[in-house]
Amino acid sequence: MSVTLQISLSAGDLRHAELTVPSLVKAHRASVERVLFVVDCCKPQRTKIVDPEKRFPEPEFSRKVEAICALAKRWEKEDLCTDLFLLQPESELIPVLRSKYLGNIVKGTHDYGGCGLLSYLAGLEIPRTRYILHYDADILLYQKAGYDWVQEAIAFMETSASTIAASPRTNPPFAEQTKLSDAPNLQEGRQLNAVNGGWLNRLYGLLCFGLFWGKKAA
Repeated sequence: MSVTLQISLSAGDLRHAELTVPSLVKAHRASVERVLFVVDCCKPQRTKIVDPEKRFPEPEFSRKVEAICALAKRWEKEDLCTDLFLLQPESELIPVLRSKYLGNIVKGTHDYGGCGLLSYLAGLEIPRTRYILHYDADILLYQKAGYDWVQEAIAFMETSASTIAASPRTNPPFAEQTKLSDAPNLQEGRQLNAVNGGWLNRLYGLLCFGLFWGKKAA
């Protein structure tokens, strides 16, 4: 299957990555062609709401970056991933991403809230497969034994030219006694239209980028 499993890592993932990342890979390895880890080594720039010197003080930040890179390189040697990319401040890919995806409007590597914008874009740019399965490293996933939601997602996306992404539901089904709508996410207050096997939601952005199915342009 032409699928890349892409997992984003950063210094903030150091405490839990050894538990979550191998489990995510194990859950999908049989369904994907490539496994790509993108490690964000860049410190967020100063914005009106982010002071990197206070939020990511040195030398702690650099120490954590070094440690998460070492962990990712170890995983590469252990064949947990097929591809590893370290997004560093001097990476030649950075100006390419700024130009291609952002029209050179963004000058830093992160957004105004400190989110690793360019590392996410690197995770979209590097894969050469038709589909991309993306996870942040802090995602916890539950699937019944023998079930892989990727299989169901790709089967649906193959039948819908207008669908660019899919994700599993973000909460358990509501019990009948709660009298709440059985929807995957009610927080956004957006209209959810039922489709075969799920819901159609026109919300798309970093809020739902934590785990998603993506289809690259042909």
